[in-house]
Formats: sequence, C-alpha cells, structure tokens
Amino acid sequence: MLWSRYCWAEFVTTVLAPITPSGRSAGNQSELLVFAFESVFGGVEATEAQLKRYLSQSMFPAMRLEPPEPLTEEFDVRTLEPSESAAAIGNFLVAGPHARAALPHLEHALSLDPESSLALESMGYMQLRMGQRDEAEKWLEKAAEAGSESYLLHYYRAVLSDEEPIRQERLRRAIELNPKFAPAYVLLSASYAQQPDRLTEAHTLAKKAVELEPAEASTWAQLGQVRLKMDRPDEARDALEQAIPLARSAEDERSISALTEAIDAFR
Repeated sequence: MLWSRYCWAEFVTTVLAPITPSGRSAGNQSELLVFAFESVFGGVEATEAQLKRYLSQSMFPAMRLEPPEPLTEEFDVRTLEPSESAAAIGNFLVAGPHARAALPHLEHALSLDPESSLALESMGYMQLRMGQRDEAEKWLEKAAEAGSESYLLHYYRAVLSDEEPIRQERLRRAIELNPKFAPAYVLLSASYAQQPDRLTEAHTLAKKAVELEPAEASTWAQLGQVRLKMDRPDEARDALEQAIPLARSAEDERSISALTEAIDAFR
C-alpha cells in the first residue's frame, strides 16, 4: 500500500507539476505538491508512522519477476501535441480521488484544441462525478459531435438519457465497441425487461453479463429480476443467492434488496 501511494505521489511530482498549464505560479505549484503529498500519504506524521511500522517487521515480502521477452515488433511512434498531453493527463485525473484536479488540464487542452474529443469527454466524466448531470450530458454530447468512439462515452450518455429508445441505441453501440463491458449488458437487459416481448433478449443479455463478470452482485441481481419477470421464481432465487455474498457497495445492497422484495411479493 505504501509503495502504491509512493508511485502516485511520484507521478504527481515528476509528471503533473512540471507540465501544469501556463499561468500557474511557482508558489501554486508548490501548493499543488503539498496538497498531493497530504492527499496521498496523509501528511508527514502519518507517513513516518507507516514507515516505522514497515521497518519494524522481521520479514519483508518479495516477488521474483522474470525479465520480459525483448520486443521484436516495430511500432510507429510520434510526439504528442500539447493539447493531447493535457487531455490525457486530465482524463487520468478524472478517474482518481480528486476529479476536480483535472479541470485546469482539460481547460488547457480545450484552449489549444476546442475539438479534442478526449478533453470534452473527460469534462463530461468530471461533471458526472461531481453530480452535475445536466452539465455532464452537455459535455458528453459535444464529445460525440467531435467524433469520439469511446464505449464509455456511449455508455454514460445512455445512463444520462431518460428516453428508452435512445438509451437502448447507445448501449448497443457501447457493446459493439467493447463486447466485454458487462455494465452495458446489465443496463440494456434492464431496459429490455420493461418490454414483455423482449424478455428473452433481456435474459440473454443478463446471462452474458454474468458470464463476463461472475463476481459482481449486479449481474446476478439483474439475471434474477429478468427470471422473475419470466415467471421463474425459483431460478430468480438461485440468482439472488449468488448475488448476496458478492455485495460490496450500497448500490449492490439496493439491487439485492429490490430483488428480495420482488421475489417475496411474487410468492
């Protein structure tokens, strides 16, 4: 854990700070590094305490790694444009614990290239993580207009849509772009399950989601919901029993609770 945190702090120190968009003063860069250190390690005292505990161990785990095979293929390489670098950094930060830290990088990317689909898409993800659904939808729509073919873009545009036909179209596109992305199958299955004439399709999609992510409670819960709609309560309960020990989040608990109530009401 300490090593992974060190790697993150090293990334912030050596990669993010030197290429902070112009206009940030040296003092602000120092503040950024202090903020990064405290966010990652919890401060000097906490880090010292962790280090002392680590050094007081009598044994230390080690892992032997075999050297990789030398690369024999040839690859085309090029230097990224400044707008591409800023967009990539912003996209990376959006997925981290402090999504708002991506904002200056994404704004810098868009000032250099207003049509950067990655920067537009990442702005949408940042707004979504901050709970700004309307703003997120606007940015994701701009990314789609800019030609983004990201499966996550189509998935989240589906999540934000209130119209089932549009939602289904976007989910089908997400699956087409990434056939191994289970959440898209779960959401499309739930959408189809609202239509009695598409229950078979919904069941096929739910089974595919379980096949892709058998350790996720949400995939089993969706399979159970579809089976219940197909008047197969015993099989729905089997799916529920698979889901219960896999719950890891409040959303998982809600899915399991909803399925449990539905099965009990069916009886």
